[in-house]
Amino acid sequence: RRSGRTKYKVVTYQLPHNAICQVYDFKSRAQRLVFGPDLVMLGPDEEFTVLSLSGSEWVPGEANVVRPKQPDLIKALFLFLGPDSMSDVINVETLDHARLSLR
Repeated sequence: RRSGRTKYKVVTYQLPHNAICQVYDFKSRAQRLVFGPDLVMLGPDEEFTVLSLSGSEWVPGEANVVRPKQPDLIKALFLFLGPDSMSDVINVETLDHARLSLR
């Protein structure tokens, strides 16, 4: 009888430079953060935490058009750190009905 698992292989992932990844140990209910560049090696009771990020559809011809974001559009194992990694538009309306759009 043969199972689909190879007992001597380790699940690894090469984390790129300036990125962060979360690994969850479900036996001890602990989590750890790994900062790249690093080789992430999972233990026997660990798994990667999949990130669900909001995002918008990207159209190559309309790169400057801001579209509304949809929840859970992007699934990722890691997140790049730094100012260039994400953008958001926040619309604010004050009590005196002044509107402000922050980018």
